[in-house]
Amino acid sequence: MALKTDWTIKEKTYKNCYVKVVSLDGNKKYINGVALVIDQEKSEPVYDYRFLFTPNQSDTSMRWDKQAYEYLKTLPEFKNAVDVLEEGQSYV
Repeated sequence: MALKTDWTIKEKTYKNCYVKVVSLDGNKKYINGVALVIDQEKSEPVYDYRFLFTPNQSDTSMRWDKQAYEYLKTLPEFKNAVDVLEEGQSYV
């Protein structure tokens, strides 16, 4: 899974960037994450986005990686982001 969104850095906007969570580390209380914002035209990272969230630990909760993407979409920087499924993935 990944996200796709426009990303602006210092007056420059990168269109349709691919956002991939590349690292998650933590425990029941906090998860530290890193997501790369990748320029689709040049296929290179333009930003290293670091974030922290509290995971849902219920028996029916999503895995941490899926929770991370859902969390990112709640942030102003990712308000227009849409899900991108990689080959072989589903929303289930």
